[in-house]
Amino acid sequence: MPRAELRIAYPVDDLELEAHCLDALAEALVVINIGWMLEHPEAPCCLACGGVRYEPPRLCGTPVVCQLVEAAPIILQRRRATCLGIACYTAAKRRIAGTPCRVACAPLVDDRGEAIPQAWHALVVDADGTVHDPTAELELEQRAAARQAPAPAKPSCSTCGA
Repeated sequence: MPRAELRIAYPVDDLELEAHCLDALAEALVVINIGWMLEHPEAPCCLACGGVRYEPPRLCGTPVVCQLVEAAPIILQRRRATCLGIACYTAAKRRIAGTPCRVACAPLVDDRGEAIPQAWHALVVDADGTVHDPTAELELEQRAAARQAPAPAKPSCSTCGA
């Protein structure tokens, strides 16, 4: 599959600015995913139905903190995605279905409640303020599917009921 990569550098010395940068990057990926999904209506309703699993962020192999985040067709091909990829896929599907939402990146905190530098988790927030953690939901779907006997051909999906 042909692909393009774009590396974007942004400041990380200000937590609020870093969150704003991550949210803007997530919005760009949601828009890219929507465009692809509209051209590919056969795309799975959710990543569980696509057989996708969560994977921790992979570093880019550079001396600075860097994470590779992939668009919907690459996620579906690899069957793996980070929390940001999962959230951007989910937000795109929800918007196509008519639910206004956005991806919000929240800082991870340590035992003292202090933000961990450059450690974030991506969530989906509906226009009414309802927060969804699509990564946790994906992992729950997969655990539920693994407990079923005999093993289903694909995971059970709370989105489509398949």
